[in-house]
Amino acid sequence: MSWIPSMQEKYNKPDSEKDLSEAEKMMLSFHEEEEGLPESFLSNFPSLIKVDIHAKVTDPSVAKSMMGCLLSSLKANGSHGAFCEVRQTDKRMLDFYSKLGCFEVAKMEGFPKDVIIMGRSL
Repeated sequence: MSWIPSMQEKYNKPDSEKDLSEAEKMMLSFHEEEEGLPESFLSNFPSLIKVDIHAKVTDPSVAKSMMGCLLSSLKANGSHGAFCEVRQTDKRMLDFYSKLGCFEVAKMEGFPKDVIIMGRSL
């Protein structure tokens, strides 16, 4: 609720008609309309995680440590679950999240068919 508007203000929406760099894709994601998630889902997984690891990174141990800190911080601040959205074709990120204990939690109406929603209880 608080960081997306800040990111929208900080980063202008890139022109989605051209080939976008990875940074521009991330900036565009701040401006895309989020699908509404059912309250029953959000009651179990209230925290959204958006993380990406550059393709040139061969050792994800630093990213795993950072995620461990993030998940611990979320739990310490009252969250009892987190979720992320991953494309089915992104095997690297699916593997990364799986190793963190995330699992496929739902297929959501209104989401693209190639998006997997993964979650983890805290």
